[in-house]
Parts: sequence; structure tokens; C-alpha cells
Amino acid sequence: MAESICSWLLDMTNGWVMTSVSPSPAIVALVQTASLSPILLFALPSGALSDILNRKTILLCVEGCLAIVTAALAALVYFHLLSAWLLLLFIFINGAAFSFAEPVWQTVQAEVVPPAQQPAAFLLSGLAMNMARGVGPALAGVLLATTAGAALSYGVTALGFVIAFVAVFTWPATVPTARYLSLERVVSALIGGVRYARNEPTLRIALARVLSFVLFASAFWAVAPLVGRRMVKLDAFEYGLWMAAFGTGAILGGYVMSKIATTVRLNVIVASNTAAMAIALCVIANYPNIWVAYLVMFVVGGVWMMTLGSFIMSVQTNVPSWLRGRAMAIYFMVFQGTMALAAAGWGMIAEHWSIRAELQLAAAGLLLSLTTGIWWKLSLGHNAAQGVDGLFPFIPISPLLETNSSAALVTFDYQIRETDRATFLGLMDLVRIIRERNGVGHWGIYEDIAKPGSWREEFVVDSLTEMERIRQRTTTSDYALLQQVYALHQGPGENPTITRFVTPPPQA
Repeated sequence: MAESICSWLLDMTNGWVMTSVSPSPAIVALVQTASLSPILLFALPSGALSDILNRKTILLCVEGCLAIVTAALAALVYFHLLSAWLLLLFIFINGAAFSFAEPVWQTVQAEVVPPAQQPAAFLLSGLAMNMARGVGPALAGVLLATTAGAALSYGVTALGFVIAFVAVFTWPATVPTARYLSLERVVSALIGGVRYARNEPTLRIALARVLSFVLFASAFWAVAPLVGRRMVKLDAFEYGLWMAAFGTGAILGGYVMSKIATTVRLNVIVASNTAAMAIALCVIANYPNIWVAYLVMFVVGGVWMMTLGSFIMSVQTNVPSWLRGRAMAIYFMVFQGTMALAAAGWGMIAEHWSIRAELQLAAAGLLLSLTTGIWWKLSLGHNAAQGVDGLFPFIPISPLLETNSSAALVTFDYQIRETDRATFLGLMDLVRIIRERNGVGHWGIYEDIAKPGSWREEFVVDSLTEMERIRQRTTTSDYALLQQVYALHQGPGENPTITRFVTPPPQA
């Protein structure tokens, strides 16, 4: 909670200070770009590290970095040494630190909550974050209105990050998700995360929907400081209250979401809130007075909470525990990366046309994005089906074999009746998705031309260690599907014959 309050306090102070040192809409919009673009560089490595290393150490490094950099900002403002480009540099550094922290926070949260309670926990986490968005800007408004102004605001933020550092320091050490095998290499973990996202339909759909919404919704945040300061003509305290209205709306949105998340389809929730966001942008563009501004920010808060909450629930409940850090990292890359890049574009549109035209164009884009829900439907998964522990015993491997460098070939031999042929092939299409997303290569299914009904599934993995890692990645839902396939096998034995081969080591 302390870090969330500080992040919003920092975000508002950055926007306010930038409008003081540079009046250009394009430069002001670059605040969002500098803050969020590091997610494209660092989020996926962070997700990989959170799945294989001690998460407490990662968070301590992040909180320490944030405290030092923000304290430096306070000093620069106090001594009148801060320029627009220097501020953007510091915003980028802080953005890099946040991009390392976000996947770790999300992964830790999923681990400490029982599976049945995780959807509610994700909503409560989003609610706490948006409550912080109400507290942080309100506090920023008070601090910026003092004689010390931005220097005091940055100083208080740095103190908050120190408190967060101390809080994390008191935690017990965390364990990596993949604790049953030797640690994965970071590069292979990165490749594994991208491979899973490419081969898992539910995750691809969620990411596509995030992109289609944020691409246009980011237009509001790109020019929000200018809407408040130039169009509505708010002073620092009023601007803080305006941002606090967002947090208040988010609280209401979180309450509503907690009541409907399991009974109303996520597709319906996202569609209705996308339409509400489009209407809100049109209203503030055409009626920029203080009371309309507060109402619009309240509505945007509720919309933001419910829409992004839906996306996070879909991602978190459809990925296994061994990949959760990387899945959330990829989500944040798409979400915040789109925010960052789109903000720069929306800023240029506002610069060359007007803020009002930019908001109206974004509203039209949001309405157009509603069509994506026709083809890409969000789904709510079941975390209990994503468990990976204890499904398969470990395979004893001879100590004479090279386990890390020799490629392995795995074959499954089935005997399938002709009447079950279509069912078998349909299930094997789903098995292919499981195998490929978990890390196999060169997967194929073949029928013996001399013995119709004799089928062989085969695939290649990079090493014996990776073969075992892939076996242990099999989730409860994957296992249930495999059992359906095995039930079609007609012998010999209840299960298909499994054979594992390894390439010989290179000769000296």
C-alpha cells in the first residue's frame, strides 16, 4: 500500500512539475512515455527473475533504487536545477524500477492466497491500488500547495519508499516458483514465457483486448495534466482533489466488480465500461468545467478499475503457477507499453490539432474497439486447475548421461479404434498446444501405414533436464485432457507406451 500511494504521489508530482517547466503538450505527454516505456525493456526479465529467484531480494533492490532517485529529484527541485529533459530521465529511471516490481508483487499476491479466493484477491489488490490513487494525488495536492511545493512532495515520496523497503525487509525469504528443479537460465525462461503466450489462446485473447482498450483510453492520461490545468483551470489543491476523484470512483468500481465478477461475463463488463469511457471523454472535451471534470474523473476511476480488473483476472486465472510472473510481465508490457507509446502519439495529435479534438478522436476509437469482443472473448479460468505439484513422479536418469546439453526425443505409441479416430485427432490438437506452450519442439502425430490404428506422437526437447521440467509443468487441467486421450488407447497396457531417447554426447 505504501508503494502504491508513493507511486501515485510521484506520478502526479511529475505531471505538475512538467507543466511548470514546459508548456508544450508533446513534452507533457512524454511524461507518460518516459514513465511507462521501461516496461518494454525490463518487465519480461523481471517476470523471469521472479519465477526463478528470491523475490524479496528483487523488491529490496527496487525500493532502495526508488528511494534514492526520488530523493535526488527533491534536491534538484529545491536547488532549481531541474529541466524538462532531466526530469524525463529521472522519470524513466523510476519507471524502470517499477517495471521490475510489478510482476513480482502480482506473483507474491497469487502465492499467498488460496486458489478459490484468488479472483477476489486480485480485485482487492486493484481496489487497494486505486484507493492509493485517491490518497496519493490528494496528498500531492496538499504538498504542492505549500511553499516547499514539489521539493516537499518528492521528499515525502522518498520517505514512503524507505518505509516500503523496511516492510519488505521484515518478510521471510520467498522461494522460486520452479523450486522442484535446478534454476532455469534467465534467457531460456524469457523464451519460455514468450512461447507460452504465443501458444495459449486465452492469454493471447486477453493481451489483444488489453491492447485494443489501452490504445485509445491512454489518450486521456496523456493530456490529463493539461485538461486539469489549462482547460478546467484547477489550482494544485483542486488538481489533487480531481485525481482523488479517480480513486473514489475506483473504490466504487471495485465494490461493484466484487459483486458481479463471477456472475457477469468479463466480455460484458469490459464492453459496457469501454462505452462509458468513450462517453466520459466526449463529455470532458465539450464541457470542461470543474463539476463536470470531477464527475468524469469519478466515472473514469470506476471504468479503469473494472476494465483492468477484468483483464488481470483473465490472465491470472488462465496461467499456471510456474509461469505466473512472466505472464504478468507480458501483461504489463502490453498494457503499459501501449500506454507509453500511444501517449506520445496522442500528445502530438493534441499539439497539432487540439486537446478537445484528441479526446473526441480517442472516444471514437474506444467505440470502434468494442467490435474486438465479437471475436476475442475474455474468459475467467480456475486457478485450482492450474496446479502443477505432484502429478508425475520424477524419472530416474543414469548419472552417465549428460542432462543439460544432449537433446531428447520422446514418443507415445497409441492403439486407436477406427470409430475413435476423429475424437483422438481432435484431442491431439489440444495436446499439441499443451506440449508446445510448455517447451517441446518438432511435435508431430503419425499413423503407421502398415498398421492402421497404430499412432505415434513424438516431440523433441533441448535436454533431459528440460524434458523433466516440461513433465512437471503439466497442470491439473492438462492432466485431465491427457487422461481423455489415454482412455482411447486400446492396449497393450492401460496407457500408451512411452519411450525416451537421448542423443549421444560429442566424441572427444
